[in-house]
Amino acid sequence: MNTALAMGMIEALVPADAGLRAISSTLLVGGTILSVGVSLLLWYLVARRGSNIARWVLTALVVIGVVLGVLSGLSGSYPTGLLGALGALNSALQVLAIWCLFRPDAAAWFGSADDADTFA
Repeated sequence: MNTALAMGMIEALVPADAGLRAISSTLLVGGTILSVGVSLLLWYLVARRGSNIARWVLTALVVIGVVLGVLSGLSGSYPTGLLGALGALNSALQVLAIWCLFRPDAAAWFGSADDADTFA
């Protein structure tokens, strides 16, 4: 959603050359599809297969995303308005979802009793 909202802003950064614009638009759409696909695959592995590796990969990606968002905000390059609000909401929901993966009741799903006291 944010990519669709930011499309005009992103295209403004690309030179006016029609060939470069076509390539950049293709890469943007392809990158978005790849990103969403990887995310859906990881969540499927966590939710349906109980993959502990996928849980930690998701955790690492969310932490990286939050850190980059904070750094972007500190540097003044974080988007404002609806785009920024949706990005912040997205990050907050991702952190909440990751937190739920480490609750004591989730330890049984991932098959590790050691995680039962994590984030209790």
